Amino acid sequence: MEKEIFKGKFLRITTEEKNSAIYERAYRRNGVTVIVVTANGCVRFIKEKLWHQPDKVVIKPVTGFVDDGENVSICAQRELAEELGLVAKKWREISHHKSSGAINYDQYYFVASDLADCVANPEETEQIVGFLDVPFADLPEKIFNEEFGNTGTAFVLLKFLETQAK
Repeated sequence: MEKEIFKGKFLRITTEEKNSAIYERAYRRNGVTVIVVTANGCVRFIKEKLWHQPDKVVIKPVTGFVDDGENVSICAQRELAEELGLVAKKWREISHHKSSGAINYDQYYFVASDLADCVANPEETEQIVGFLDVPFADLPEKIFNEEFGNTGTAFVLLKFLETQAK
């Protein structure tokens, strides 16, 4: 039986003893990533200063954690409005990654297009300083130069580009 040793806002850690061994597990809140497609054939990324890297601006897609009981599609729409001040008429889920074992979470990936403006309302912990539109043709080089964060984001961007080519 798992024993909870820590519970925070985004992370829960447990231990479990089996056959004289102790196993540790981390449960991260589920998340969403939104690939924002502009009318002129670009993917829009946010420029953000992260709390743990205050002197660096990172380029990343819209992301966020799913609130308890929240539908993942609604979460993606909420995050797009909060972080970029946009609403999208067209949505599709492009991928879903389930991580299980020592680190456990679900990450849902969406493509949002046919955009309109709304009022941005970033969370108090977010320091968004702008955005960057990257043409589809420039994405592969930037992906392979690791300019957009983690491997999950890179994979989904490549998958998105493949679906655009069809």
